[in-house]
Formats: sequence, structure tokens, C-alpha cells
Amino acid sequence: MQLLDDSLIAADRIPENIVNDIIARESAELRRRETLYRGDRPPPDLTHRRLILVDDGLATGYSLRVAVLALQRVNPPHVTVAIPVGAPESCTTLAAAVDELVCPVQPEPFHAVGLWYDHFPAVSDDEVREILIHTAALQ
Repeated sequence: MQLLDDSLIAADRIPENIVNDIIARESAELRRRETLYRGDRPPPDLTHRRLILVDDGLATGYSLRVAVLALQRVNPPHVTVAIPVGAPESCTTLAAAVDELVCPVQPEPFHAVGLWYDHFPAVSDDEVREILIHTAALQ
């Protein structure tokens, strides 16, 4: 699944071949991560679960919007997105796509998610795998 900002692509005059290269590269990275994180386990059955998507913040909102679009394919009964900080316009757009959006801080102007944290490291693949293994053991 992909979501493109066609107006941004047009405004920045990004050539189609560059867009296609980026799509191919990002798709390969998503496949790599899915294989690494899930291994041989099948996707979870989310059909009858109330879901809560959590992120560290919302700038453009594209990552979460794609996640919501993917989840809508399994038709869960309720989707909540919870983020501590977000750009107001992105929050408004995302709120229209989910059942509930929790975002207590929506500063204007919004500059970057990382500005709202004292410590903002990237999460490593090993950390993600550790969390998923721990979570699977709890079920």
C-alpha cells in the first residue's frame, strides 16, 4: 500500500522515475522489516479487535495514514490513534480517517516532532524484535 502526495510531487517537479525509484526502495525496506520482525509467524487476526495505533508524534502524518489505510482492509470495529504531539493540520486530516484521535499537544506553528523530546533516539530493529517477542510471550 502506498500513499503519495501528488501535489508535493508536482510542486517540487519530482520526475516520475525518481518517484518510482523511491517507491521501489521503500517497498524493499518494508518487506525486509516485515520478514525480520514477523519471521514465519502469520499476520495477527485484527478483524474483531479494537485497535490503538501509537506513534511518537505526527508531522506530515503519512506513515500513520498508510497504517490506517492498511488496517481498514481488515475492518476492525474501532481504530484509535494516540500521539503526544502533532501538527494541527495533520491531526485534522488523520482524525477524519479514524474513530478517535488522541493528541493533547498541537502547537502552531509546528516544526518537528523531535523538538518536543529531551531524548529522541531511533528505535533499532533489535529493539523492535525484542518488544514483539516479549509481547508474543504475553499472549
